[in-house]
Amino acid sequence: ADVVAAQGIPVVIPVKKPKLWSPESPFLYDVVYEVKNAAGQTVDKVDAYVGMRKIHIDGTKIYLNKSLTTSVLFWIRASIPMAYGQLPRMQR
Repeated sequence: ADVVAAQGIPVVIPVKKPKLWSPESPFLYDVVYEVKNAAGQTVDKVDAYVGMRKIHIDGTKIYLNKSLTTSVLFWIRASIPMAYGQLPRMQR
């Protein structure tokens, strides 16, 4: 999906029936970020991949994608800055 963005405004990308990331099903989406000038020419482009998941805590319990988990260790790709380079791809 193409989404128009502006500086300082959050971007929402609608995804119908998303495949959620989990250690048992580490599905990743390919994403292309492009910055275009007023003439529509691409001036910057980054190819990346992302996983979608929901993590929440209720008291002392940790939930991943609405399921109770016993592990507190999650691989969170978004926490690793792109400046360190791409990590090896996980299975799709």
